[in-house]
Amino acid sequence: MPVFLKLLLITLFFKVNADTTIIQLEDSTTVLCATGGKYALTQNKVNAWEYYWNHPLSAALYLTELNSGKKIKIVENPKGLVIHANLSPLEKYVSWYDTYLKSICIYNIASSNMLILQKNIQCLPQWFPDDSAFIVYDQFDIWKIIPGRNMHINLTNGYGRKHKIIFRQLSDSILVAFNTLNKQNGFFKLTENDPKLLSMDDCLYYFPIYPLDEFKPVKSIDSNTWLLLKQDAGIPPSYYSTSNFKTFYPIDSFKQPTLLKSTIIRFKHITGILYTPLTFDSSKKHPLIITYYQNFSINLHKFQPYQNSEGTLNIPTYISNGYMVFVPDVKTKKGHPGPSAARIVVRSAKKLRRYKWIDQKHIGLQGFSFGGYITNYVITHSKIFAAAQESAGPVDFISGYGSVKKGSNISLQPLYERGQNNMWTTPWDNPRQYLLNSPIIKVQHITTPLLILHNENDIIVPYAQSMELFMAMRRLDKQVWWIQYKDEGHQLFKRENQEDFSRKQLEFFNHFLKGAPPPSWMGK
Repeated sequence: MPVFLKLLLITLFFKVNADTTIIQLEDSTTVLCATGGKYALTQNKVNAWEYYWNHPLSAALYLTELNSGKKIKIVENPKGLVIHANLSPLEKYVSWYDTYLKSICIYNIASSNMLILQKNIQCLPQWFPDDSAFIVYDQFDIWKIIPGRNMHINLTNGYGRKHKIIFRQLSDSILVAFNTLNKQNGFFKLTENDPKLLSMDDCLYYFPIYPLDEFKPVKSIDSNTWLLLKQDAGIPPSYYSTSNFKTFYPIDSFKQPTLLKSTIIRFKHITGILYTPLTFDSSKKHPLIITYYQNFSINLHKFQPYQNSEGTLNIPTYISNGYMVFVPDVKTKKGHPGPSAARIVVRSAKKLRRYKWIDQKHIGLQGFSFGGYITNYVITHSKIFAAAQESAGPVDFISGYGSVKKGSNISLQPLYERGQNNMWTTPWDNPRQYLLNSPIIKVQHITTPLLILHNENDIIVPYAQSMELFMAMRRLDKQVWWIQYKDEGHQLFKRENQEDFSRKQLEFFNHFLKGAPPPSWMGK
């Protein structure tokens, strides 16, 4: 009989000292985190994905003296993961993030004392070269921490929290700022008191969080001139120069804009972006598509280019074809991802259809991946939508919980218990909760025509999820179409497939939301 052998390639790190002694830093159970001139940090190998329940080894952290090989366990049996462990520049301190404490921890090597920072710190320590202090950020402001004296100095004087502006350092004296309320972006100067405003504009320059971090401003080597990008929803990124962050001079302003504008919309407990043409006839009614993922409103001033769909909705394409597009922020409730997301989507539709220029009988839905799940949940619990398109969305939380990622055989259980699906329980502990969040058990209530995109090689969401949905809708004689492409996965990568799906998606919505004749691929 054939014998299959699995070959393991193991990399081991050693330290070779001047006297030719060799110190092994890794073995079958430990992995190197960081190394300096005097010390190395090692940690037990653990299954980070399942650590919340499956940890035969604790995520213990060790400090090894490179000259002697002496190993000191500085974190014994943490209840959570110990991640991002690192040494300070002069190796006086060790820092890491504890997922159970939800805090940054600082360990003084000489004294063995540990400092635990407040829970809302948003980044890892940025050390001064002499180890005397480090910079960290909370949700809004910038702090200087002097660990030797346990001093915490708010460098932005609480101005960020007071005005709901997030500050981050661009240089020693210049701060980049993002207003969480109106989504303005700009720059301040760091002072001994409140930060001094330089500019805050209705555009996007740069902010060091995804997806606003496209191009970090850079300073000239021999002058005080900075190069940066500026963009808006309908204006492509263009390069500008500045020396004071008050006046900006265009370097290339010849790029073609897209004819759309973005507006922040707020209803009770709902925030989102409404995309409309630059000019439109408000006396006429326009079809509306609502699309979503999670937190999108930070993209208010991010350029939206024309491009083919990978499974999502290309906003400029639909704006140029006479649609309005609304993208609400979706934050799900623990244990109730489906109902909490659906509540936001349905309420958004009911609020928006009050506008006289929205065609309330022709509102559609579109979602990709987790957004596809939201689409599936909404159409099984609401009858107000005229068409829906979902790409690779889960539909059955019980079968999904017991699945693995194709190709890697990694369990999807943590995705449901601790990840995006936000259940925080198991199907055997709370079967009713899993059923209530599974659209598949309410398929009989669907009245919305549905277009599905899901490919067999999807390694993120099992292909069987869409199979369940399609077969159930087919059995119930519902209006459903399923598109899949050979050799494609969770999203479309081949240009010809992107072009084909983009066309079919638009034809689908044009038929159900604008009354266009059905394309031949939809059949009779």
